[in-house]
Amino acid sequence: MGIVTSKGAVNKAQPRVLLLGLDGAGKSSMLYRLKLGEEVTTSPTIGFNVESVMQSGRSPGLSMWDVGGQDLLRNMWSHYYPGTDGLLFVVDSADVERIPYAKEALVVALSDSNLDGAPLVVMANKQDLPGALGADEVGEALGLAQSCKGRDWVVKACSVPTGHGLRDGVQALAAFIKKRFKAQHLQKQQKQQKQQQPPPGRNEKSVDVV
Repeated sequence: MGIVTSKGAVNKAQPRVLLLGLDGAGKSSMLYRLKLGEEVTTSPTIGFNVESVMQSGRSPGLSMWDVGGQDLLRNMWSHYYPGTDGLLFVVDSADVERIPYAKEALVVALSDSNLDGAPLVVMANKQDLPGALGADEVGEALGLAQSCKGRDWVVKACSVPTGHGLRDGVQALAAFIKKRFKAQHLQKQQKQQKQQQPPPGRNEKSVDVV
């Protein structure tokens, strides 16, 4: 893991999720913990990793794109925004000094029109480390109440080594995406119905034939 471009099997029927965050936040470790069910050793991602992460039940799962978070690579994030259905933003909750930088990166990402309305789940990672901020503290430090207007969002505390909270975060995002898909489908139906209705004010006049 951590290759220039590491592509797994991409299922186009699956919702597309971007896994973003600063370098060292634990994105790749989280992806492969979700994929394989165990902790694996990863190196910094130079490029991206993409894997299909399955869920329980009849859900088609999620196509998760893990994009490198180093300073120079963050300038490339916008190339991955089109077609995104949801965001997982990973934060190192124990590295309090870097949270302002995480906030800046997230605010820039959310301001892109390609991500308008895309639901967000912030993964407050590394809860197993001493001094880690809780989920509410991470949400406040990131200013989510201000930057996430117009989209569903939540913060989930988690730990890759223990696996705590990882599935909760993914399930929350999947539920947000499903809700958004339903709303978009309803809007499309209403638009089609409106287009099929005759224009107002065009009443036909009857003509008597002599």
